[in-house]
Amino acid sequence: MNIHKILTIVSLSVILSSCVENNNAEITVETIVKSNHSWNDVLLEPYLEGQPQVQILKYTIPPHYKLPEHKHPAMNAGIVTKGKLRVISTQTNDTLIISKGEPIVELINTWHYGENISD
Repeated sequence: MNIHKILTIVSLSVILSSCVENNNAEITVETIVKSNHSWNDVLLEPYLEGQPQVQILKYTIPPHYKLPEHKHPAMNAGIVTKGKLRVISTQTNDTLIISKGEPIVELINTWHYGENISD
């Protein structure tokens, strides 16, 4: 285990310990999605080497707006917080429709687009 992983674990342990000591409220954790497959049941590619980076983005897509066709070079996941999203793979014609509260594990290196199908 390298030093970065050890520091991360120690830092997380200290933060969680201080939360428990300072607050009697119950902490709950809910796994929204845990998968080694994308939404169309394709096995995710092995994780890339090098320095990882975490980024959380919030997209606001207007009703009936169609995103440009694109592909993701690495793992990507999200959750719909409002409305309905249709995702279509232009390579395989697979289609996914997800609504508020539902997760998505994105396709990797597969051309697709999304469309807000909400009013």
